[in-house]
Amino acid sequence: MPVERIVIVGGGIAGWCAASALARKTKSEIVVIDATGVDHSLGAPSSVVATLPAAAAFHADVGHDENDMLSTCGGTFSLGTAFSNLVPGPATFVPFGDVGAALGPISFHHLVARMRSEGQSVNLANFSVAALSAQAGRFARPMPGDRSVLSSLEYGFHLPSDYYAEWLRADAIAHGVKHISGTVAQIHRDASSLITELTLNDGIAVTGDLFVDASGPDARLIKSDKQYAFESWDHWFRIDHSTTKLSPPSTEPPPYAHVDAHATGLQRFCPAQSGISEDAVYLADTQSATSHAATPVRSGRSRSSWLGNCLALGGAAIVIDPTTPLQLALLHNAIRRLLVMLPNDRSCRIEAREYNRQFDEECNGARDIALLPYLRNGRLGEPFWDSCREADAPNRLSYRIALYEQAGRIAQYDGDILDATGWMMWFEALGIRPQRYDVMADGIPLNDITAHLDRIRSIMLNTLAILPSHAEYLAKHCPAPSGQIA
Repeated sequence: MPVERIVIVGGGIAGWCAASALARKTKSEIVVIDATGVDHSLGAPSSVVATLPAAAAFHADVGHDENDMLSTCGGTFSLGTAFSNLVPGPATFVPFGDVGAALGPISFHHLVARMRSEGQSVNLANFSVAALSAQAGRFARPMPGDRSVLSSLEYGFHLPSDYYAEWLRADAIAHGVKHISGTVAQIHRDASSLITELTLNDGIAVTGDLFVDASGPDARLIKSDKQYAFESWDHWFRIDHSTTKLSPPSTEPPPYAHVDAHATGLQRFCPAQSGISEDAVYLADTQSATSHAATPVRSGRSRSSWLGNCLALGGAAIVIDPTTPLQLALLHNAIRRLLVMLPNDRSCRIEAREYNRQFDEECNGARDIALLPYLRNGRLGEPFWDSCREADAPNRLSYRIALYEQAGRIAQYDGDILDATGWMMWFEALGIRPQRYDVMADGIPLNDITAHLDRIRSIMLNTLAILPSHAEYLAKHCPAPSGQIA
């Protein structure tokens, strides 16, 4: 039986993003069952959701207009994340895009390692267009065909969650998606355990061929499958609660997020055009957990996010630290996979098997990214952070760290969300540095390496001088509606 009708349970960002993409890219009838309330569809709620650079390509591929999205939502651009108080010393920055440039066959970070071995102090982020632009509060998108150093710039977004969900909802409905308000009361399955029909709280029956669970951590549909299993990450992530609030902007929005470590967790400041989201994750005792408007967080993932003819997306599939920009990246990638593997038959056996294989690889990589700051923190003598460092790292993450520390090499796996440069800058921000460098770097005179770095830095600073401010660029290309409150 072909898949002609797709039913999505749960609205919010996850449900409406899937609905918009499916409506634009398939001929299937799309129905969204949406109960109003706080949006938990990505897991722990956040007032402003951050993205990785891949979000720009996702929206372009779906057919969304980037300027319209940012303007309607009051979003901003993101060039990376600043970190403070996580390790000793000044704040560090994890930028998007390229860092430096190779010299012949020698990678840039090996050139830097060679200079450091000679006693010279070099900050890798000083050779990133994104990091320098973020520091100066400047921004411009690379133009097609641009061959300048600006072409290496990659950017993500900061999107106010409620406005982003509403923008996706409006786009989905404009493309024919049907919307039903309500909650699922009963789930009906056939002899093969495939879902055939949902009965809502008001008695309405909704039939479908493929069902998408976008209900958040409650995972209303996928948990009803007898094969469902949850893989808890609580032994790695000691955080158990999160909070979010939106504060008025005090300055023009910077093109980056800022994560600050405190005694019992992390706090992220994520700027939009009309407000700053303050998101905190922390370990709480019973008293403090009940005295705040806190959301319980249980980090982990569904062992299989596609069971039978039910696919879990967003927080129904994986719950990860909301102070990272991973939540939306995982959702967008899941929707991409669904579009590629949209089944012809409602049994979905082959498609589900391959989807789950790729989902497994991606979850492991995302887990390792989010876990790295906890495992390699430098906050000594604080019970929460000491316990985080004492946790045994997953084998693959231990290998990544060891390989980089011993040889300056980046291990890459199928499903990695970060490229080699992204991993390198995460390591750099946490003080993880190679103990030796590529031996071929010894064949280059130190003066030549110094001149190479000076030339790169000069070109980047000259480019930076002609860029508009981030606020000027937003005002010209994607201003938020007057009076909008995120």
